[in-house]
Amino acid sequence: MRRLLAGDDEGYYRDYRGTTDELAAALKPRLALHRSAFGPRRRARAGTDPTGLVPERFVFALQNHDQVGNRALGERLHHQIDLAA
Repeated sequence: MRRLLAGDDEGYYRDYRGTTDELAAALKPRLALHRSAFGPRRRARAGTDPTGLVPERFVFALQNHDQVGNRALGERLHHQIDLAA
């Protein structure tokens, strides 16, 4: 979302294009089990097979402590984009 809405393209954001198609792919349940096609630095991740789990069992977050804490000014996404976005 940060790449898509705020346009960040440095660090690990380089591996993303920031498209809505890419965002949709990231939300697919099996992504955590396969190698990502988003960039050369991305590695396969192990995870629990989500087959059969209901959507209510998942947690989605737009940012985490590392993403905010590693920013020079600690700005959160909502500080950098318009409310409409």
